[in-house]
Amino acid sequence: MQKNKKTDFFSEKEDINQEVKPGDLKPEKLNSKNQKLAEPLKICIPEEILEKIFSKRMQFKEEGLAWVEKELAQLSPKKDDFINYYVSFLGVVNYTLKDKISQIVLKALNVLSSLLKLQNAKVTGKSEMIMYIDNILTYVIEKISDNNKKIIEASENMFFELCKSQVVGLSLCLNSLIKVYDQKKQTQLPKFLVIRLKLLQKLIGIYKMNGDMNFNMISDFVIRNLDHSSLEVRNVAQEVTKSMIKVVGEEKMMPLLMAWNQNYQEVLRLGSEESQGKNDKNDKPKKKTNNETFNKNTNNEETNKKNSNKGEIINKNAANDNVGILKKNPNNGENINKNITNLETLKKNLEPIVKKNAEPIKKK
Repeated sequence: MQKNKKTDFFSEKEDINQEVKPGDLKPEKLNSKNQKLAEPLKICIPEEILEKIFSKRMQFKEEGLAWVEKELAQLSPKKDDFINYYVSFLGVVNYTLKDKISQIVLKALNVLSSLLKLQNAKVTGKSEMIMYIDNILTYVIEKISDNNKKIIEASENMFFELCKSQVVGLSLCLNSLIKVYDQKKQTQLPKFLVIRLKLLQKLIGIYKMNGDMNFNMISDFVIRNLDHSSLEVRNVAQEVTKSMIKVVGEEKMMPLLMAWNQNYQEVLRLGSEESQGKNDKNDKPKKKTNNETFNKNTNNEETNKKNSNKGEIINKNAANDNVGILKKNPNNGENINKNITNLETLKKNLEPIVKKNAEPIKKK
């Protein structure tokens, strides 16, 4: 009997997204965790609807979102408690947008799009609303890296809708786009950084670095990725750098690039000298017989194994965080060559733009 019970449990778990006939099942009651999340929403949304929204079953979630869409269609900005409904529906989006089921995510994006179309000057300032918007922006940007093409397209369109919205706006979107770069947990895998840089490049093309486009924050983010360990990230960062130069001019960008370049070359020089010193010790030319040469090579291999970490220490005062590129890596010399190649490629890519107006700058 115990085996049958175990089987029934797993079969129910597997069928969790199967369609339920009316009257067969009801959504589960809110657990303690969901009670806390749902509490601020109860002011406008009935508990039976919240149970559907927080249910594990896809069908119930869809029914809950359908109820919200219906209410939204009748919601007027002139309504006295409009702000309460608005924030409550944002809370629903905040919860459902992070769902793993694509249909739920797309429905949540539709609800969000409907909310953004409702204009009301009072829709600001509530603490729950600020938290919801912050979370929603993060989820939307993350969904652009989804495997589902429909979600990627819908999420990217939504990001630009949020930028234009009076409720959210460009400044908040830009902060959300760049801020995760500074988090320790590094959700900044190359894949996510490439997406963020490409979105940033599109924003530069649309807004031309005007208004809420914070130049210092953007330039810092882009330049810090010029020497990223990922080739794809470096290449996209170079393209964004060129876009910025075209928009703001080289007089504003080049001092930042020159400072980065000088610092980067210093890091490479220090690492190169240390690597060369190791090579000089191991590669002293001596004439040996075949047997002696074989023994010497064997000894060198053993020595290199013992001393593979000796090239870790680089003068930390010579440069900034870029020193980390050369740290803790037994293949130091190989990395230096790659970084030098990267720097030369960057110079080559930016050279036509730099040279274009170089003489007028010198006269100034």
